[in-house]
Amino acid sequence: MIWIIVSLLIIYFILALKKPHLALALILFLLPSYQIRFNVFALPTTFLEGMILLFSLATLIREKFNFKNIYFSASRRWRYLVLAWLLCSSLAIFVSPNRIAALGIWKAYFVEPIILFFLFLFYFRDRSQRKLFIYSLLGSAFYLSVYAIYQKITGQGVYSLEIWPSGRVLRSTGLFSYPNALGLYLAPLIMVAVGYWRSAISKFEKTFLISVIISSILAIIFSRSEGAILGIIIGCFSFGFLYSSWRKKTILSFLIFVLIIVGLYFFVPSAKNYLYPKVAFKDFSSQVRLGIWRESFNMLKDHSILGAGLAGYQKTMPSYHKINYVEIYLYPHNIILNFWSELGLLGLIIFILIIYSFFARARDKIKEAKQKQDISALWLIAAVSSAMIVVLAHGLVDAPYFKNDLSIIFWLISAVVLAI
Repeated sequence: MIWIIVSLLIIYFILALKKPHLALALILFLLPSYQIRFNVFALPTTFLEGMILLFSLATLIREKFNFKNIYFSASRRWRYLVLAWLLCSSLAIFVSPNRIAALGIWKAYFVEPIILFFLFLFYFRDRSQRKLFIYSLLGSAFYLSVYAIYQKITGQGVYSLEIWPSGRVLRSTGLFSYPNALGLYLAPLIMVAVGYWRSAISKFEKTFLISVIISSILAIIFSRSEGAILGIIIGCFSFGFLYSSWRKKTILSFLIFVLIIVGLYFFVPSAKNYLYPKVAFKDFSSQVRLGIWRESFNMLKDHSILGAGLAGYQKTMPSYHKINYVEIYLYPHNIILNFWSELGLLGLIIFILIIYSFFARARDKIKEAKQKQDISALWLIAAVSSAMIVVLAHGLVDAPYFKNDLSIIFWLISAVVLAI
Protein backbone atom coordinates (compact mmCIF):
# COMPACT_ATOMS: atom_id res chain seq x y z
CA MET A 1 0.00 0.00 0.00
CA ILE A 2 2.74 2.45 0.94
CA TRP A 3 4.48 1.93 -2.40
CA ILE A 4 1.30 2.75 -4.28
CA ILE A 5 0.95 5.97 -2.28
CA VAL A 6 4.61 6.90 -2.84
CA SER A 7 4.30 6.21 -6.57
CA LEU A 8 1.19 8.39 -6.83
CA LEU A 9 2.91 11.21 -4.96
CA ILE A 10 5.94 11.02 -7.26
CA ILE A 11 3.64 11.29 -10.28
CA TYR A 12 1.90 14.20 -8.60
CA PHE A 13 5.21 15.99 -7.99
CA ILE A 14 6.08 15.71 -11.69
CA LEU A 15 2.64 17.10 -12.53
CA ALA A 16 3.19 20.00 -10.09
CA LEU A 17 6.45 20.86 -11.84
CA LYS A 18 4.94 20.69 -15.33
CA LYS A 19 1.31 21.80 -14.82
CA PRO A 20 1.07 23.71 -11.51
CA HIS A 21 -2.47 24.98 -12.07
CA LEU A 22 -3.74 21.48 -12.70
CA ALA A 23 -1.82 20.18 -9.68
CA LEU A 24 -3.37 22.82 -7.39
CA ALA A 25 -6.81 22.02 -8.77
CA LEU A 26 -6.17 18.36 -7.93
CA ILE A 27 -5.46 19.25 -4.29
CA LEU A 28 -8.86 20.94 -4.07
CA PHE A 29 -10.59 18.06 -5.84
CA LEU A 30 -9.04 15.57 -3.42
CA LEU A 31 -9.41 17.47 -0.14
CA PRO A 32 -11.02 14.46 1.59
CA SER A 33 -7.82 12.48 0.91
CA TYR A 34 -6.50 13.59 4.31
CA GLN A 35 -8.21 10.41 5.51
CA ILE A 36 -5.56 8.33 3.71
CA ARG A 37 -2.96 8.12 6.48
CA PHE A 38 0.51 6.58 6.52
CA ASN A 39 3.91 7.04 8.17
CA VAL A 40 7.12 8.44 6.70
CA PHE A 41 10.11 7.46 8.84
CA ALA A 42 7.73 6.89 11.77
CA LEU A 43 6.15 10.35 11.30
CA PRO A 44 2.38 10.25 10.66
CA THR A 45 1.17 12.09 7.58
CA THR A 46 -1.66 12.03 5.03
CA PHE A 47 -1.98 11.86 1.27
CA LEU A 48 -3.37 15.42 1.22
CA GLU A 49 -0.42 16.66 3.24
CA GLY A 50 1.97 14.95 0.84
CA MET A 51 0.36 16.75 -2.10
CA ILE A 52 0.48 20.12 -0.34
CA LEU A 53 4.17 19.81 0.57
CA LEU A 54 5.17 18.52 -2.85
CA PHE A 55 3.20 21.24 -4.61
CA SER A 56 4.86 23.87 -2.40
CA LEU A 57 8.29 22.46 -3.20
CA ALA A 58 7.51 22.37 -6.93
CA THR A 59 6.39 26.01 -6.84
CA LEU A 60 9.58 27.07 -5.06
CA ILE A 61 11.65 25.21 -7.65
CA ARG A 62 9.74 26.89 -10.47
CA GLU A 63 10.22 30.29 -8.81
CA LYS A 64 13.91 29.57 -8.12
CA PHE A 65 13.22 29.71 -4.36
CA ASN A 66 12.14 33.33 -4.53
CA PHE A 67 9.78 33.44 -1.54
CA LYS A 68 8.96 37.13 -2.04
CA ASN A 69 6.90 36.55 -5.17
CA ILE A 70 4.62 34.24 -3.23
CA TYR A 71 4.64 36.06 0.12
CA PHE A 72 3.80 39.44 -1.39
CA SER A 73 0.78 38.02 -3.20
CA ALA A 74 -1.16 39.08 -0.09
CA SER A 75 -1.63 42.69 1.00
CA ARG A 76 0.31 44.06 3.95
CA ARG A 77 -2.68 43.82 6.30
CA TRP A 78 -3.24 40.17 5.49
CA ARG A 79 0.45 39.34 5.74
CA TYR A 80 0.50 40.75 9.26
CA LEU A 81 -2.72 38.96 10.20
CA VAL A 82 -1.45 35.64 8.91
CA LEU A 83 1.89 36.00 10.67
CA ALA A 84 0.10 36.86 13.93
CA TRP A 85 -2.15 33.82 13.40
CA LEU A 86 0.84 31.52 12.93
CA LEU A 87 2.69 33.02 15.89
CA CYS A 88 -0.31 32.64 18.16
CA SER A 89 -0.89 29.03 17.09
CA SER A 90 2.81 28.32 17.62
CA LEU A 91 2.63 29.63 21.19
CA ALA A 92 -0.45 27.46 21.77
CA ILE A 93 1.74 24.38 21.24
CA PHE A 94 3.72 25.21 24.39
CA VAL A 95 0.53 25.81 26.37
CA SER A 96 -0.85 22.42 25.37
CA PRO A 97 -0.57 19.48 27.79
CA ASN A 98 -0.20 17.21 24.75
CA ARG A 99 2.53 18.81 22.61
CA ILE A 100 2.95 15.93 20.18
CA ALA A 101 -0.73 16.09 19.21
CA ALA A 102 -0.53 19.90 19.24
CA LEU A 103 2.29 19.83 16.69
CA GLY A 104 0.19 17.67 14.38
CA ILE A 105 -2.78 20.03 14.63
CA TRP A 106 -0.55 23.08 14.18
CA LYS A 107 0.93 21.58 11.02
CA ALA A 108 -2.36 20.40 9.51
CA TYR A 109 -4.78 23.18 10.54
CA PHE A 110 -2.52 26.24 10.55
CA VAL A 111 0.77 25.90 8.65
CA GLU A 112 -0.44 23.98 5.60
CA PRO A 113 -3.67 26.00 5.08
CA ILE A 114 -1.66 29.23 5.35
CA ILE A 115 0.87 27.93 2.81
CA LEU A 116 -2.04 27.16 0.48
CA PHE A 117 -3.54 30.60 1.17
CA PHE A 118 -0.45 32.29 -0.26
CA LEU A 119 -0.30 29.81 -3.13
CA PHE A 120 -3.98 30.43 -3.91
CA LEU A 121 -3.30 34.15 -4.17
CA PHE A 122 -0.17 33.54 -6.23
CA TYR A 123 -1.99 31.36 -8.77
CA PHE A 124 -5.38 33.13 -8.64
CA ARG A 125 -4.20 36.04 -10.77
CA ASP A 126 -5.71 34.50 -13.92
CA ARG A 127 -9.53 34.51 -13.85
CA SER A 128 -9.85 31.41 -16.03
CA GLN A 129 -7.44 29.49 -13.81
CA ARG A 130 -9.32 30.69 -10.73
CA LYS A 131 -12.46 29.15 -12.17
CA LEU A 132 -10.59 25.86 -12.66
CA PHE A 133 -9.66 25.80 -8.96
CA ILE A 134 -13.16 26.59 -7.74
CA TYR A 135 -14.78 24.08 -10.11
CA SER A 136 -12.36 21.42 -8.87
CA LEU A 137 -13.43 22.10 -5.29
CA LEU A 138 -17.08 22.00 -6.32
CA GLY A 139 -16.32 18.70 -8.06
CA SER A 140 -15.35 17.27 -4.67
CA ALA A 141 -18.69 18.48 -3.29
CA PHE A 142 -20.45 16.69 -6.15
CA TYR A 143 -18.87 13.27 -5.69
CA LEU A 144 -19.23 13.46 -1.91
CA SER A 145 -22.90 14.37 -2.14
CA VAL A 146 -23.68 11.73 -4.79
CA TYR A 147 -22.12 9.08 -2.57
CA ALA A 148 -24.13 10.37 0.41
CA ILE A 149 -27.33 10.06 -1.65
CA TYR A 150 -26.29 6.52 -2.60
CA GLN A 151 -25.84 5.68 1.08
CA LYS A 152 -29.33 6.90 1.89
CA ILE A 153 -31.03 5.10 -0.98
CA THR A 154 -29.22 1.77 -0.64
CA GLY A 155 -28.17 1.71 3.01
CA GLN A 156 -24.74 0.61 1.85
CA GLY A 157 -21.31 2.13 2.40
CA VAL A 158 -20.08 3.92 5.51
CA TYR A 159 -22.90 5.74 7.26
CA SER A 160 -24.15 6.52 10.75
CA LEU A 161 -27.07 4.52 12.14
CA GLU A 162 -28.36 6.26 15.25
CA ILE A 163 -31.21 5.78 17.70
CA TRP A 164 -33.44 8.86 17.73
CA PRO A 165 -36.79 9.38 19.53
CA SER A 166 -38.47 8.59 16.20
CA GLY A 167 -36.56 5.31 15.93
CA ARG A 168 -33.47 4.12 14.06
CA VAL A 169 -32.18 6.83 11.72
CA LEU A 170 -29.68 6.37 8.90
CA ARG A 171 -27.56 9.51 8.50
CA SER A 172 -25.42 9.84 5.39
CA THR A 173 -21.74 10.61 5.95
CA GLY A 174 -20.32 10.67 2.42
CA LEU A 175 -16.68 9.61 2.61
CA PHE A 176 -16.37 10.99 6.14
CA SER A 177 -16.69 9.12 9.41
CA TYR A 178 -19.56 11.14 10.90
CA PRO A 179 -22.59 12.99 9.44
CA ASN A 180 -21.83 16.55 10.56
CA ALA A 181 -18.49 16.45 8.71
CA LEU A 182 -20.48 16.21 5.48
CA GLY A 183 -22.63 19.24 6.33
CA LEU A 184 -19.62 21.29 7.41
CA TYR A 185 -17.92 20.57 4.09
CA LEU A 186 -20.85 21.04 1.72
CA ALA A 187 -22.79 23.97 3.18
CA PRO A 188 -20.37 26.82 2.30
CA LEU A 189 -19.62 25.29 -1.10
CA ILE A 190 -23.29 25.52 -2.04
CA MET A 191 -23.00 29.31 -1.79
CA VAL A 192 -19.77 29.28 -3.83
CA ALA A 193 -21.61 27.34 -6.56
CA VAL A 194 -24.39 29.95 -6.49
CA GLY A 195 -21.76 32.66 -6.98
CA TYR A 196 -20.37 31.09 -10.12
CA TRP A 197 -23.81 30.60 -11.67
CA ARG A 198 -23.89 34.17 -13.03
CA SER A 199 -20.52 33.83 -14.78
CA ALA A 200 -21.26 30.37 -16.21
CA ILE A 201 -21.20 30.53 -20.00
CA SER A 202 -21.87 27.05 -21.35
CA LYS A 203 -24.80 24.75 -20.67
CA PHE A 204 -22.34 22.24 -19.24
CA GLU A 205 -21.18 24.74 -16.60
CA LYS A 206 -24.73 25.65 -15.62
CA THR A 207 -25.74 21.98 -15.47
CA PHE A 208 -22.71 21.17 -13.35
CA LEU A 209 -23.38 24.01 -10.90
CA ILE A 210 -27.06 23.20 -10.47
CA SER A 211 -26.14 19.53 -10.00
CA VAL A 212 -23.69 20.47 -7.24
CA ILE A 213 -26.27 22.67 -5.51
CA ILE A 214 -29.12 20.13 -5.65
CA SER A 215 -27.04 17.06 -4.76
CA SER A 216 -25.31 18.91 -1.90
CA ILE A 217 -28.62 20.07 -0.43
CA LEU A 218 -30.01 16.54 -0.64
CA ALA A 219 -26.85 15.12 0.96
CA ILE A 220 -27.11 17.59 3.85
CA ILE A 221 -30.77 16.69 4.34
CA PHE A 222 -29.87 12.99 4.35
CA SER A 223 -27.08 13.63 6.84
CA ARG A 224 -29.59 15.40 9.10
CA SER A 225 -27.05 18.10 9.83
CA GLU A 226 -29.38 20.72 11.29
CA GLY A 227 -26.54 23.21 11.80
CA ALA A 228 -25.69 23.01 8.09
CA ILE A 229 -29.34 23.46 7.09
CA LEU A 230 -29.59 26.53 9.32
CA GLY A 231 -26.33 27.84 7.86
CA ILE A 232 -27.61 27.45 4.28
CA ILE A 233 -30.86 29.29 5.08
CA ILE A 234 -28.91 32.16 6.65
CA GLY A 235 -26.44 32.09 3.76
CA CYS A 236 -29.19 32.35 1.13
CA PHE A 237 -30.80 35.34 2.83
CA SER A 238 -27.35 36.90 3.25
CA PHE A 239 -26.66 36.48 -0.46
CA GLY A 240 -29.92 38.17 -1.39
CA PHE A 241 -29.21 41.04 0.97
CA LEU A 242 -25.61 41.54 -0.22
CA TYR A 243 -26.69 41.46 -3.87
CA SER A 244 -28.37 44.87 -3.76
CA SER A 245 -30.71 44.28 -6.72
CA TRP A 246 -32.43 41.56 -4.70
CA ARG A 247 -32.38 43.36 -1.34
CA LYS A 248 -36.06 44.36 -1.20
CA LYS A 249 -37.18 40.97 -2.48
CA THR A 250 -34.95 39.27 0.08
CA ILE A 251 -36.41 41.27 2.95
CA LEU A 252 -39.91 40.42 1.72
CA SER A 253 -38.96 36.75 1.34
CA PHE A 254 -37.53 36.73 4.86
CA LEU A 255 -40.76 38.15 6.28
CA ILE A 256 -42.78 35.53 4.38
CA PHE A 257 -40.43 32.81 5.65
CA VAL A 258 -40.91 33.99 9.24
CA LEU A 259 -44.69 34.09 8.78
CA ILE A 260 -44.66 30.54 7.40
CA ILE A 261 -42.61 29.29 10.35
CA VAL A 262 -44.91 31.08 12.81
CA GLY A 263 -47.95 29.66 11.02
CA LEU A 264 -46.55 26.13 11.14
CA TYR A 265 -45.74 26.59 14.81
CA PHE A 266 -49.26 27.64 15.82
CA PHE A 267 -51.41 25.61 13.41
CA VAL A 268 -49.50 22.37 12.75
CA PRO A 269 -49.01 20.34 15.95
CA SER A 270 -46.25 18.13 14.52
CA ALA A 271 -44.32 21.22 13.39
CA LYS A 272 -44.73 22.77 16.83
CA ASN A 273 -43.48 19.57 18.46
CA TYR A 274 -40.38 19.76 16.29
CA LEU A 275 -39.73 23.52 16.34
CA TYR A 276 -40.35 24.36 20.01
CA PRO A 277 -37.60 22.10 21.45
CA LYS A 278 -35.15 23.47 18.85
CA VAL A 279 -35.94 27.14 19.42
CA ALA A 280 -36.15 26.79 23.21
CA PHE A 281 -33.02 24.57 23.34
CA LYS A 282 -35.06 21.82 25.00
CA ASP A 283 -34.18 18.87 22.75
CA PHE A 284 -31.40 16.42 23.59
CA SER A 285 -28.88 17.83 21.12
CA SER A 286 -29.40 21.39 22.37
CA GLN A 287 -29.16 20.33 25.99
CA VAL A 288 -25.89 18.54 25.28
CA ARG A 289 -24.48 21.64 23.60
CA LEU A 290 -25.62 23.92 26.41
CA GLY A 291 -23.89 21.60 28.85
CA ILE A 292 -20.69 21.57 26.75
CA TRP A 293 -20.68 25.37 26.49
CA ARG A 294 -21.30 25.79 30.23
CA GLU A 295 -18.48 23.44 31.16
CA SER A 296 -16.16 24.97 28.56
CA PHE A 297 -16.82 28.46 29.84
CA ASN A 298 -16.10 27.32 33.39
CA MET A 299 -12.79 25.92 32.18
CA LEU A 300 -11.96 29.11 30.29
CA LYS A 301 -12.61 31.23 33.37
CA ASP A 302 -9.58 29.48 34.88
CA HIS A 303 -7.60 29.57 31.60
CA SER A 304 -8.92 32.84 30.18
CA ILE A 305 -5.66 34.18 28.75
CA LEU A 306 -3.86 31.13 27.34
CA GLY A 307 -6.78 28.74 26.90
CA ALA A 308 -6.17 25.01 27.00
CA GLY A 309 -3.66 25.03 24.12
CA LEU A 310 -3.79 23.16 20.84
CA ALA A 311 -5.20 19.65 21.36
CA GLY A 312 -5.48 20.51 25.06
CA TYR A 313 -9.25 20.65 25.45
CA GLN A 314 -9.83 16.97 26.23
CA LYS A 315 -6.88 16.89 28.63
CA THR A 316 -7.99 20.01 30.49
CA MET A 317 -11.73 19.37 30.69
CA PRO A 318 -12.05 16.28 32.98
CA SER A 319 -12.07 18.31 36.21
CA TYR A 320 -14.85 20.52 34.79
CA HIS A 321 -16.90 17.76 33.16
CA LYS A 322 -20.10 17.02 35.10
CA ILE A 323 -22.38 15.58 32.40
CA ASN A 324 -21.63 11.91 32.88
CA TYR A 325 -23.79 10.67 29.99
CA VAL A 326 -21.83 12.75 27.41
CA GLU A 327 -18.24 12.20 26.40
CA ILE A 328 -15.71 15.02 26.32
CA TYR A 329 -15.59 16.13 22.71
CA LEU A 330 -12.50 17.35 20.87
CA TYR A 331 -13.81 20.92 20.82
CA PRO A 332 -16.55 22.93 22.58
CA HIS A 333 -18.78 23.03 19.46
CA ASN A 334 -18.92 26.81 19.29
CA ILE A 335 -16.61 28.82 17.07
CA ILE A 336 -15.84 31.42 19.75
CA LEU A 337 -15.18 28.84 22.45
CA ASN A 338 -13.23 26.69 19.98
CA PHE A 339 -10.66 29.36 19.18
CA TRP A 340 -10.57 30.68 22.71
CA SER A 341 -9.82 27.21 24.05
CA GLU A 342 -7.27 26.27 21.38
CA LEU A 343 -5.45 29.60 20.88
CA GLY A 344 -6.24 31.61 23.99
CA LEU A 345 -7.72 35.09 24.15
CA LEU A 346 -5.16 36.57 21.76
CA GLY A 347 -5.93 33.91 19.16
CA LEU A 348 -9.64 34.64 19.45
CA ILE A 349 -8.98 38.36 18.93
CA ILE A 350 -6.85 37.65 15.85
CA PHE A 351 -9.59 35.42 14.44
CA ILE A 352 -12.13 38.23 14.92
CA LEU A 353 -9.76 40.63 13.15
CA ILE A 354 -9.41 38.17 10.25
CA ILE A 355 -13.19 37.95 9.92
CA TYR A 356 -13.53 41.74 10.14
CA SER A 357 -10.84 42.21 7.47
CA PHE A 358 -12.55 39.64 5.24
CA PHE A 359 -15.90 41.43 5.29
CA ALA A 360 -14.26 44.87 5.01
CA ARG A 361 -12.51 43.68 1.87
CA ALA A 362 -15.73 42.11 0.56
CA ARG A 363 -17.60 45.41 1.16
CA ASP A 364 -14.97 47.34 -0.82
CA LYS A 365 -15.09 44.80 -3.64
CA ILE A 366 -18.88 44.97 -3.79
CA LYS A 367 -18.71 48.77 -4.14
CA GLU A 368 -16.08 48.42 -6.85
CA ALA A 369 -18.13 45.84 -8.75
CA LYS A 370 -21.19 48.11 -8.61
CA GLN A 371 -19.21 51.03 -10.01
CA LYS A 372 -17.92 48.88 -12.86
CA GLN A 373 -21.34 47.25 -13.27
CA ASP A 374 -19.61 43.88 -13.17
CA ILE A 375 -22.58 41.67 -12.29
CA SER A 376 -20.57 38.42 -12.39
CA ALA A 377 -18.05 39.77 -9.86
CA LEU A 378 -20.87 41.10 -7.71
CA TRP A 379 -22.55 37.70 -7.65
CA LEU A 380 -19.30 35.97 -6.78
CA ILE A 381 -18.35 38.36 -3.96
CA ALA A 382 -21.85 38.20 -2.48
CA ALA A 383 -21.86 34.40 -2.65
CA VAL A 384 -18.36 33.93 -1.20
CA SER A 385 -19.21 36.37 1.60
CA SER A 386 -22.36 34.32 2.20
CA ALA A 387 -20.20 31.18 2.28
CA MET A 388 -18.21 32.71 5.13
CA ILE A 389 -21.47 33.61 6.87
CA VAL A 390 -22.52 29.95 6.51
CA VAL A 391 -19.25 28.91 8.18
CA LEU A 392 -19.82 31.34 11.06
CA ALA A 393 -23.50 30.44 11.44
CA HIS A 394 -22.77 26.71 11.49
CA GLY A 395 -19.92 27.48 13.86
CA LEU A 396 -22.40 28.59 16.50
CA VAL A 397 -23.14 24.92 17.17
CA ASP A 398 -20.15 23.05 15.71
CA ALA A 399 -16.43 23.22 14.86
CA PRO A 400 -16.16 24.51 11.26
CA TYR A 401 -12.39 25.10 11.22
CA PHE A 402 -10.53 22.39 13.12
CA LYS A 403 -10.31 19.75 10.40
CA ASN A 404 -7.83 19.40 7.54
CA ASP A 405 -10.29 20.14 4.75
CA LEU A 406 -12.34 22.77 6.61
CA SER A 407 -9.32 24.91 7.49
CA ILE A 408 -8.26 24.90 3.83
CA ILE A 409 -11.78 25.85 2.69
CA PHE A 410 -11.76 28.73 5.19
CA TRP A 411 -8.56 30.18 3.75
CA LEU A 412 -9.64 29.48 0.17
CA ILE A 413 -12.81 31.52 0.74
CA SER A 414 -10.64 34.33 2.11
CA ALA A 415 -8.28 34.13 -0.87
CA VAL A 416 -11.14 34.32 -3.40
CA VAL A 417 -12.34 37.65 -2.01
CA LEU A 418 -8.80 39.04 -1.97
CA ALA A 419 -8.07 37.83 -5.51
CA ILE A 420 -11.18 39.07 -7.31
